[in-house]
Amino acid sequence: MKKVLYSVMALAFAFVSCNEPEEPVYDYFEVLTQEGEFELPNKVEGEGVLEVTVKADYPEFEVNVDGEWLTYVPAAKSEADAVESVLKFTYDSNEAAKPRTATISVTSGKKELASFVVTQAAREEIKAVWIYTVAQGGKMEALHPAVDALGNVYVTETGTTSLYKILPDGNLGWKKEMVPSSESADPWSGQISVPSLEADGSVVYAGGGTAGNGSIFAFNTADGSVKWEFSSDMFWAANNGIPNPKINRLNVAVGKDCVYAGNGGTTGTALAINKTTGERVSFVSGALKDGNPTGPTGGTNVGMSITKGGAVMFRGNYGAFAVSSSSLDNPGEDGFVTYNSRYYDNTMKQNNANIACFTKDGKDHFAMFGTNDNKGMKIIWGPVDATSELAYYAADGTQPTWTTHEVATEKQDQGGLVIGAKGEIIVTLKKPGSVYAVDPATNQMAWIYDTNVEMGGSPAVDAAGNVHVYDDYGKYYILKPNYETKTAELVQTISLLDLYAEETGTSWNEGDRCKAYGAPIIGKDGKIYLSVYYRDSAKAAILSAVFCLDTGLCTGAGDTPWPLKNGDCFNSGNQAK
Repeated sequence: MKKVLYSVMALAFAFVSCNEPEEPVYDYFEVLTQEGEFELPNKVEGEGVLEVTVKADYPEFEVNVDGEWLTYVPAAKSEADAVESVLKFTYDSNEAAKPRTATISVTSGKKELASFVVTQAAREEIKAVWIYTVAQGGKMEALHPAVDALGNVYVTETGTTSLYKILPDGNLGWKKEMVPSSESADPWSGQISVPSLEADGSVVYAGGGTAGNGSIFAFNTADGSVKWEFSSDMFWAANNGIPNPKINRLNVAVGKDCVYAGNGGTTGTALAINKTTGERVSFVSGALKDGNPTGPTGGTNVGMSITKGGAVMFRGNYGAFAVSSSSLDNPGEDGFVTYNSRYYDNTMKQNNANIACFTKDGKDHFAMFGTNDNKGMKIIWGPVDATSELAYYAADGTQPTWTTHEVATEKQDQGGLVIGAKGEIIVTLKKPGSVYAVDPATNQMAWIYDTNVEMGGSPAVDAAGNVHVYDDYGKYYILKPNYETKTAELVQTISLLDLYAEETGTSWNEGDRCKAYGAPIIGKDGKIYLSVYYRDSAKAAILSAVFCLDTGLCTGAGDTPWPLKNGDCFNSGNQAK
């Protein structure tokens, strides 16, 4: 939708009997327009519609818009019976990027009844504020930035295992290579986790290491100096073994006194880390085995998320866990905390899938998805219980309070889910490619938009309720859901491959591809921030880049419980409302 201003040169006319019989005789005639700014459909592709509203009694008259005629025959015989009628004129919206005017005239017989001009502003287009090339040959796989309130951008990169601070003007603030401080530890083999920020922007948390030597760092954002390092030997291992933490696709959730992180590896678990000292406060376990803690089944592979009520949510290979943040912050002397509840389904798998949190009927709720190989996917949501004693829920029909929505033959990959303007749960589907929303109140599809190309990223919701997403080929979409038709309209779109070439003068070979399956992040300033990498036809990475985009329409993130992949533009993992 675009907002336009109608300049009306003639609005209303009253007509009485005339001496000339060939001229129309009206008791009442009026052309109605709305005052000031209002929304006019202005689609990116296809036809747009210009509406002229009239209200009159007998006889008929014609309305002309730039040569196109429509005839209106009033049904009313008096002013008291007159009703409004909308005459619709279509135009090629592909030309609507330029300002356009339309002269509208209303005639009956030889008599001109009204004439006025409609002026439509140019459609806003997506533009690059800046593009920063992070690394030649870099591969920013499934990564996205964190953005502070001033527009400073923090992003990690896989190939160099580095953390970057990019200033609001697109220049480099600082770059820090994240390597274990221990001399015995090997350098990280990969970095596929995103940074998280304190709300005041003073500290950024980032971790990595996929080969069993993972670490988590806290950096002072002013100069990039290390505040503390949570090294691989500080993680937990069962039976007093040696930890081999694997940090996979994790954000660090930021609490009041602690940050919460997790790891795979030897009985991977979730941990609370003191924000000031960087020391381990607690770790999460399930039921004791032979008197010893066991850790969550399947480790901790994605997360973390914090509900309004203070439940810390995280995922293992086959389900979701919940534990109260107060328990994690204040454990017993042994330092381990038992999780309070668990959703379990051994048919589910996930890949880079966050947990979204929302409040319903005054209770904490979670939403997540899982993929059963190529047989389909499930979207699951339900209440969170992080206050009761340990409760284990099995996948044998004993989960009456949790709801499952299945999408047959579809697959989710490298993405996530968010909460839309009407409370719908929104995900992307990989093949054949679509953006899909389900209404948790009815367990029915809320709307769908088919892209017919592979989708792997997470959506984002802006303040107008529009949904932002990009596909695996680097095409960026802004969609406006239509809840009545259960579809969505394309508001804006652009090729990130073409935009990079235009802004940098780069030439691409046939078969080169912009691989973008992270998440769009909407900053406090309404700008869009995202990470992509370019690869050639042989799938070899060419370079990594960070985009700052201005859509001309977006003013900020949506007023929903979970508008962005990790809750907010800080990647803090906190429920927004």
